[in-house]
Amino acid sequence: MHGVAFNPWDAGKLTCVGTGAITFWLLQQRGADINLQVHQQPVPEEVGAAELTSLCYGANPLLYCGSSSGQVCVWDTSAGRCFLAWEADDGEIGVLLCSGSRLVSGSNTRRLRLWAVGAVPELRRKGSGARSSSVFMEQELSLDGAIVSASFDSSMDIGVVGSTAGTLWYISWTEGTSTRLVSGHRGKVNEVVFSPSESHCATGGEDGSVRVWSLASMELVIQFQVLNQVCVSAGGTGIHAQDRARAMSCASSLLRLPSDPSLGLVPCHRFPGECSCFPTMGPQSCICLAWSPPSCSRPEQQQVVAGYSDGTLRIFSISRTAMELKMHPHRAALTAIAFSTDGQTVLSGDKDGLIAISRPHTGMTFRVLSDHQGAPISTLQSTSKEYGDLGVEGTDLWLAASGDQRVSIWASDWAQDHCELLDWLSFPAPATLEAPSLPPPSLAAFCPWDRTLLVCVGLGVHEEVVFYSLRQKQVVEKMSLPFFAMSLSLSPRSHLIAVGFAECILRLLDCASGTNQDFAGHDDSVHLCRFTPSARLLFTASHNEILVWEVMDH
Repeated sequence: MHGVAFNPWDAGKLTCVGTGAITFWLLQQRGADINLQVHQQPVPEEVGAAELTSLCYGANPLLYCGSSSGQVCVWDTSAGRCFLAWEADDGEIGVLLCSGSRLVSGSNTRRLRLWAVGAVPELRRKGSGARSSSVFMEQELSLDGAIVSASFDSSMDIGVVGSTAGTLWYISWTEGTSTRLVSGHRGKVNEVVFSPSESHCATGGEDGSVRVWSLASMELVIQFQVLNQVCVSAGGTGIHAQDRARAMSCASSLLRLPSDPSLGLVPCHRFPGECSCFPTMGPQSCICLAWSPPSCSRPEQQQVVAGYSDGTLRIFSISRTAMELKMHPHRAALTAIAFSTDGQTVLSGDKDGLIAISRPHTGMTFRVLSDHQGAPISTLQSTSKEYGDLGVEGTDLWLAASGDQRVSIWASDWAQDHCELLDWLSFPAPATLEAPSLPPPSLAAFCPWDRTLLVCVGLGVHEEVVFYSLRQKQVVEKMSLPFFAMSLSLSPRSHLIAVGFAECILRLLDCASGTNQDFAGHDDSVHLCRFTPSARLLFTASHNEILVWEVMDH
């Protein structure tokens, strides 16, 4: 069965379409008993061997059905017969909507078409002699993926359409335009980063795209897409203010937000993702991202650096909406990336455990560290320190964590080409795992409320958060977890830690009080957690879906 619809003029009747036939159902209630009478008709000869894949009711008693071969056939439900068919598309029609004398069809060829069907009621009276020449196409729009959902106003002038590219489009047949409302990643979201001013965030995914969103409106403003070695950028466009409310009213049936507020966190937005049954396109995945640091405060200095599965990194200018630099410092896929605190140096780690140090303004890699060679780099983070603090030179303090349960901490002064190992942590691997080939990631971060503390998860044999003091050279605290962590983020403004688990749970730890609380909302592993710079919002990702949580004041 591919579709079902109740008869709008008789609640006791409904119709189903599927393979080889159309089925009319009649519900009859006698006391407490409900009986079903069924009448089935074969697919019309005009449609051939194709399946009926969509349906909608038109003017009484008309029923329109779309097929997998692109045909639309019209049924007289009062007589249970098909009297008209025409070729409406080249591919499968998955969406049909009708109101008055207008019909909208959407197919897997990415085409959305508007048909004038005002003559169809008259054609019904002609029976088998009806000809489809009286039905004609008024307009056509091409979108970015197969059409899977749609909602229009009663006049069919404006509406919202969803595609398999994870995009909601605002459609205006009056203006003949399509405008992107909301867009999501086609595949897994690998990273979320924020501008220092918290005006925007950027996401990178397996579909090869880097998308920049406005945090005020949660709308896509820029998209960088790497396809066949060519980077394409696209900017968002606006909609007339009077139409936006109507468009989002149509969209309300296509988007759903979590509705259960919990103590501490309130889900306030959901970025939609594409249906996972469609394949990801494009030769490279964007695996890691970093936004230029607060020291690069001028608009022209705002950059995002992205690491890809082919070993390249690309630097994108936000103000120019263009790629400024492409480098190839690695032979293996990049797995982690970070800016130095002055934004003049990029640190990148790869699947083989090598760490490259590069200068974007020259496009040169001037140092490669192999201390973690043999295990993928899972974390790179850089923070500032006082010169000479911790007994070492340099103004940057940075760490690298790798999949073999090791963390290295370095002090550097990149302007002087100085880099010095400060500490080295090694932990035993977990003894028992349900999937030995997929160990939990080794994650580490500098503690925002004490920069001489490291916070680590996925290291050691137990499910716990480990606090390591760089001054005391020892573990100073541990907090137990119910499972091995898949993601980690520390609040920059309060003593909160967010931890995501493969069990679809997000845990918020309050280090000041020693309490914790679990939150549900995802339907897959919570592989990414990121607090915004103000700590007012928390972003969590599960495959291609991002939830945005509001962090409540305690």
